[in-house]
Amino acid sequence: MPSSTAHSSTRVGSPPTPFSTSDHTRFSASSRRYRESTHLIPTPGVDKNRPKRYDPVYLWLPVVIGTPLLMLVLGIALEVGYVASLEGVSNLRPDLVHNFGLGEFSVQLSSKNGGFAVPQRNVFSFVSTQFLLSFFPTVFVIPVAYMWRVLDWALRQYQPYVTMAKGNATAEESVLLDYLFLGPTLSMFRALKYNHRVIFLVFITCDLDIRVPTSRWIHLPNPNTKSDAGLGLVPDVSQLNAFAAAAGFVQAAVFNNLTNPPFVLKGWSTAQFVFPTDTGLNGTMTVNTTGIRTNSNCSNPTTTPLISANPTGGSIITSTSIDGCNGSVSFDPTLSDQQYGVSNVPNCGPNANLDVSFQPVVFWFFQNQTDGKPEVKTIFCNPSMELFYVHATADLSNGDLTNVDIVNNYTKDTNITGPPLNGQPYNAVIFDENSNPFIQARANGTRVGVPGAIFRSALQSFNGLQSVFDLPNGFMDLTNTIYTQHLAITAKSIYFVPDSNVLSAVQTFLVPRLWIECAFFSPFPAHILAFFLFASGFLGVFLHLINRRQRRNLFLAAPHGSIAAAVALTSRSGFGDLFVTVRHLNSLFHRMNPNAGDHRYDDLATIEKKLDGLRFRLDKRTGAIIADDYEPAGDDTTFRGPDDAMMSLLGHGNNRETMQSQSSTQLAQEAALERATGIPAWKMEELRTPYDRLDRHCGNQIGAKFWEVLSDEHEIGGDGVYTGDNDLLLERISVYYNEVGGKKYVPRAVLIDLEPGTMDSVRSGPLGGLFRPDNFVFGQNGAGNNWAKGHYTEGAELVDSVLDVVRKEAEGTDCLQGFQITHSLGGGTGSGMGTLLISKVREEYPDRMMCTYSVVPSPKVSDTVVEPYNATLSVHQLVENSDETFCIDNEALYDICFRTLKLSTPTYGDLNHLVSCVMSGITTCLRFPGQLNSDLRKLAVNMVPFPRLHFFMTGFAPLTARGSANFRAVSIPELTQQMFDAKNMMAASDPRHGRYLTVAAVFRGKVAMKEVEEQMQNVQSKNTAYFVEWIPNNVLTAHCDIAPKGFKMAVTFIGNTTCIQELFKRVSDQFTAMFKRKAFLHWYTQEGMDEMEFTEAESNMQDLVAEYQQYQDATVDEEGEYEEELPVEE
Repeated sequence: MPSSTAHSSTRVGSPPTPFSTSDHTRFSASSRRYRESTHLIPTPGVDKNRPKRYDPVYLWLPVVIGTPLLMLVLGIALEVGYVASLEGVSNLRPDLVHNFGLGEFSVQLSSKNGGFAVPQRNVFSFVSTQFLLSFFPTVFVIPVAYMWRVLDWALRQYQPYVTMAKGNATAEESVLLDYLFLGPTLSMFRALKYNHRVIFLVFITCDLDIRVPTSRWIHLPNPNTKSDAGLGLVPDVSQLNAFAAAAGFVQAAVFNNLTNPPFVLKGWSTAQFVFPTDTGLNGTMTVNTTGIRTNSNCSNPTTTPLISANPTGGSIITSTSIDGCNGSVSFDPTLSDQQYGVSNVPNCGPNANLDVSFQPVVFWFFQNQTDGKPEVKTIFCNPSMELFYVHATADLSNGDLTNVDIVNNYTKDTNITGPPLNGQPYNAVIFDENSNPFIQARANGTRVGVPGAIFRSALQSFNGLQSVFDLPNGFMDLTNTIYTQHLAITAKSIYFVPDSNVLSAVQTFLVPRLWIECAFFSPFPAHILAFFLFASGFLGVFLHLINRRQRRNLFLAAPHGSIAAAVALTSRSGFGDLFVTVRHLNSLFHRMNPNAGDHRYDDLATIEKKLDGLRFRLDKRTGAIIADDYEPAGDDTTFRGPDDAMMSLLGHGNNRETMQSQSSTQLAQEAALERATGIPAWKMEELRTPYDRLDRHCGNQIGAKFWEVLSDEHEIGGDGVYTGDNDLLLERISVYYNEVGGKKYVPRAVLIDLEPGTMDSVRSGPLGGLFRPDNFVFGQNGAGNNWAKGHYTEGAELVDSVLDVVRKEAEGTDCLQGFQITHSLGGGTGSGMGTLLISKVREEYPDRMMCTYSVVPSPKVSDTVVEPYNATLSVHQLVENSDETFCIDNEALYDICFRTLKLSTPTYGDLNHLVSCVMSGITTCLRFPGQLNSDLRKLAVNMVPFPRLHFFMTGFAPLTARGSANFRAVSIPELTQQMFDAKNMMAASDPRHGRYLTVAAVFRGKVAMKEVEEQMQNVQSKNTAYFVEWIPNNVLTAHCDIAPKGFKMAVTFIGNTTCIQELFKRVSDQFTAMFKRKAFLHWYTQEGMDEMEFTEAESNMQDLVAEYQQYQDATVDEEGEYEEELPVEE
């Protein structure tokens, strides 16, 4: 290889050439790279001045021999431990051996504490089997296996040098060189290729030893967690759902021996907090949170209860508690030989003035003995509760609380410590009478369920019911336990409200599980592991003994991964003229002693400086190790030769220089991000661009644009003053405007939002002074794209204020025809609160028309992941409460802007302009006189053949960009053709995939109605397949003489087509995909929703799709089946 700097090399018999730092020694064109070394390098053990040998720990004889021996012992111990544990299991749990026989694996998972509870001593007799199977594989095997892997890999890195020391070897002759170059993972497959079975076995053993015990090791990287609840009385406590559910749980717990639910421990209830995502762990986590301790305070009566006759019939049980509470229970002993119940104790000392729900209670239990003698027990309970800051410790494997420690008293004011509870808990079993039969049913069930669970527990006791009656504290102990559990479960449900706080957490204990135990539950993996340990240990002893001498003869003076080690090794091979010996580093010493023969080795710094002009590589053709020259070129370094392979050769291939335009850290981050997300790096910048969306506050934005168009058409300025001179514009102005005097008009509009941002935007816009200030109704919190917030919580708080404003506007009308609402179905406010408002208005004005302009989610332009939930829940409401729904689709609007209007960057204004054109056309007949007029009710009568099928597609023609003039004349045939064109539709459904049930066309401008009718008939006759034949004359036409601004004529299209089912089916499929996995459902349920609402909404949506499909497939022969549901013509 050519070099820019020539130098001489030392030859045999020639005097050595001193090394000069100013003249770096490099390869010359005459360098004999593949010949025997010409340097006078003394063999090991000859020269007394040689440097100290580099002798790492893993080359020491005890380590080289001891490690494989230890692996051999571990393999034997695992098999012995397995046999011993089988013997222990067969003695301790014969049922397991019956089910699994000898296949029962040695590691038994305990169902009680989540650990390896096998309390049987093994063959070694000094540790338990539990210790051997859980602590031993983790704490013992991992370090040994890791040491084995490090040792084996470190020793293997010497093998290339061993081979090269013997001569100029290729990679094929020394496959271990390939192992070093490839790395640990690929080396295993290379060993299999070259049929090196021992190396392949060692690789599998190392990987198995490391990965098996650690595969279930999980730790908490973040010391913080989140709380889902905080102290506070839930608003719906009066519905008694929580009490009935708690009573049902304690009954199930008695019947099925259930443990406490999460976040409940004995009398403690703590605020819920988030667990790590992998709950299949053994271990505990302690969290600082809040908790409530409830005490039942149950006690036996002071004297034996008395049974006496009741003057009104039946019997009375009377008893007195230690607090002086008098319990009196009336019952009929003839009804059953075994009875139980609970009654309140209203006359109990200082608590006499308490409401029934807070009074002390007395549980009573009655039985007729075999001899007919009645027997009764009463237990008095006076519940109390205390609030604390606590340390709650939970089991990571199942979420159960294991311990609760008090930190401090809870001092904040809440509606628990203060009014209405004032620190007094509900007795949770007795409630005031309620006129609502469903609530009263829950009260009755709770009152019977808790004493029933206690009595059932007594029946299931070891010695039977009679033994519990005979014991002095039999029923008291059972009552304390079950009633306390009932109170704690109730407390969890009613004294904690949804809240989100960051809590400090600490992982206090962790027991990792063996992967083989969790994955197989069989002895096969244990035998495989033992075999590998035994085989690798047995073979390792001999292999390391054989190769140890060769490795030590290499005489390394530095670690094998350094340049100095490479030079020290390759200098005695046919590698080339790399190593230059010098006399003394002090040149004066050489001049004074020219014949001195004590050659010294270069130190590490000197060798690295000499090799500064070399880069090593592996020749792909011959497999030889080659060193290439390079030379400086300005400030950069230009390589002369193939890629740098020195660092790869020495096991550090990842340290090479990367692209100059980016740092290696940046490249590494991009590579990691690409692997994690699956998105190419070149797309990342594109995805980081913010995405504007129409759905956010779209109802108010579309509404504002609608009023802008209306004001423009009626020539009303931004201040509400009429500026025109055409009487036709004022003839029906009162339909949408209130006249306040002086030709000043105010829209009949109410603007609603759950956050004030959009209201401020409208106020500051060009029409800000047009609307009545009192008609801006808004909240402060927003709905967060959550339908439940808009419908049940945030929206429900605001809806009464909205109804007041709506009622005032309705009262100001002469003849109220209906309501028109613009909203979106994908967000939280428009969907949730919008449908809530629709239902409320429908209740108050049941005979008025309800018309909605609904922006539905599109398949491509998606804003939030929960859009399918919000849209499905909204459609469920619109089906029942809306009379006419005009569906508007973001994607269709974008397509119109891109494809039809040729806009490169459409804005909100462009999209809202399209929607406002349709809304203006639909409302034209309400606002202007015409030849063939229509209104909301007429439109509904002609467009809705069946009550549920009132979802319309809309369109407009001719389509022009906002602010552009129409420079060509448009004829009626052209308008008709554009009107039915799928490209003009504003919903992402293709009309060609369905059939029109009904169609309405509202023409504006100077048009001849005869020509319009002819064109409509022409369209129907040429496209009969796209119109249902069993509805004759299903095309409605209306006409208004006043054309839109900037047009001579225009038409608005309204179609009731069965292809709209594509829209609903798409949303329904997305809904089902998420709902069956309960994805994101907790955001809705924590707002008070029930899963049943989702199921009903899904079913309703699917029914709607089925109905559209049914009428699409219907033919005229089936007319009789639907005859009663056909619309009646006016």
